[in-house]
Amino acid sequence: MINEDILKFSKKNLLNNESIIFGNLPYNISSQILVKINNYYHFEMMILMFQKEFADRLISEKLNNLNCLIKCFYNIKKKFNVSKNSFYPCPKIDSTVLTFNKKKTTLINYSDLKLYSEFKSMIFVNKRKKISTILKKNNIKFINNEIHQKRVDQLTLENFVILFKSLKPELINKFC
Repeated sequence: MINEDILKFSKKNLLNNESIIFGNLPYNISSQILVKINNYYHFEMMILMFQKEFADRLISEKLNNLNCLIKCFYNIKKKFNVSKNSFYPCPKIDSTVLTFNKKKTTLINYSDLKLYSEFKSMIFVNKRKKISTILKKNNIKFINNEIHQKRVDQLTLENFVILFKSLKPELINKFC
């Protein structure tokens, strides 16, 4: 058991990929913690409690900047809700416990993580626009197809990953 601020924690050699992480994350920095865990540690399993609304966004089929990263590496399942009345003093919000099981085959390679993060940031800054408009604005060449005519909120995670992989050579030229 390690009791330390995870955002400052850097002793990677104390943990290995087979470690299981569990906890009640500080709700105001949950996304920062998840990104750090995903980028630096590749745990087989995590059991974490979040603010209910945050957990709902993570498990949602609707893509967002965070779940389109985490779902590339983990299968996320809702285990149960925890009522605010379960705590003393009683907070103003309910909580949800989620499990994260590492995918046997990740949707993107860890070696592409930095490039994928740049790509998703570029896309989600303009999430109301069509993909083709975003790509043109960023001077990224593409062969127009059905995916490019959609808006981000119309894409599935699989579409998003296919789009990333199809644009990877152009993205390398832009971001690397």
